[in-house]
Amino acid sequence: MFMQAYTYDDILLVPNKSLHSRSTAKLETKLSRNIHIDLPITSANMDTITGYELARTMSRLGGVGFLHRNMKIEENCYTVQKCLDTWKPYWSPVIPTVGVSTSERERAESLLSLGIQGICIDIANAYSDRVTSMINFIRSKSKDVDIIAGNVASGPAALFLAQRGVDAIKVGIGPGSVCTTRRMTGFGVPQFTAISMVKRTLLDHRYNQIPVIADGGIKSSGDIVKALWAGASSIMTGKLFAGCLEANNPNAYRGMASNDARQVLLSDGDVSTVAEEGIAIEVQDAGSAEDVIRELCNGIRSGMSYAGCEYISELNMCQDVRAVVQTQNGIIESGTRK
Repeated sequence: MFMQAYTYDDILLVPNKSLHSRSTAKLETKLSRNIHIDLPITSANMDTITGYELARTMSRLGGVGFLHRNMKIEENCYTVQKCLDTWKPYWSPVIPTVGVSTSERERAESLLSLGIQGICIDIANAYSDRVTSMINFIRSKSKDVDIIAGNVASGPAALFLAQRGVDAIKVGIGPGSVCTTRRMTGFGVPQFTAISMVKRTLLDHRYNQIPVIADGGIKSSGDIVKALWAGASSIMTGKLFAGCLEANNPNAYRGMASNDARQVLLSDGDVSTVAEEGIAIEVQDAGSAEDVIRELCNGIRSGMSYAGCEYISELNMCQDVRAVVQTQNGIIESGTRK
């Protein structure tokens, strides 16, 4: 059985009656079941993107930085503690990342001992019993920490995670600009459809309290608005922060499944039988992450005005806003084709 699936460029939202101005739009949202943030934007847990500087910037502006794990445990804990020490009471938290291997349990336990509010279990396909094992391990060490797990791209996979008690689900398999998973493996779901399927499944099974994080494929603020309408409560991007002054490596951008990154991440194992599912590229100077975030937020507010929504929760799967599918000529006319 085949179904039609869509990317962000395939879809346009139909303008609704404007009930609120851009200036009154509120961007606060839920990152996870118990963590609220002021902006629906998070930076990706990629080693060229989110280190201390970008995590600190994201926190100060009201978003969230997902700290990469491509480092030794001691350095990982030092960076998280440094973030904790510089927080203001009104700043949002940093979210550290762990994998699912047995050796990653030591990382998780060390991070949990710092008193973090949330932790992300990150694996290429989170529809896996290995994720269940890590969830159970984390819960055995902390009942209070919010667990964010991903990535998935289907309703059954999201339901699998929800039934195991996660507090947010990260959606996206293959949409990233430096990800080659779909080409290498033949698997994935276009991102707009993946978000919609996941959110509808959660709602159908009464897991409406579990937020969705749309990870990957974001090229503009318009894509963020589409992701929020499709069912996401926030988005994650690496591409838009690549080359920023606050990025962990302002001169490069690489997928975490690229050979360059895997040599570090899997340094304790054999990578010869693991397919490369990402690339590494050089990037140009993109200026300040603060400027990028402010421009994105301005675009989101404008989008919410076109939707007639004051809050992101109202935009989320808003039935008053319809969507249309573009032809290739429509994409060209929209100016979104690269």
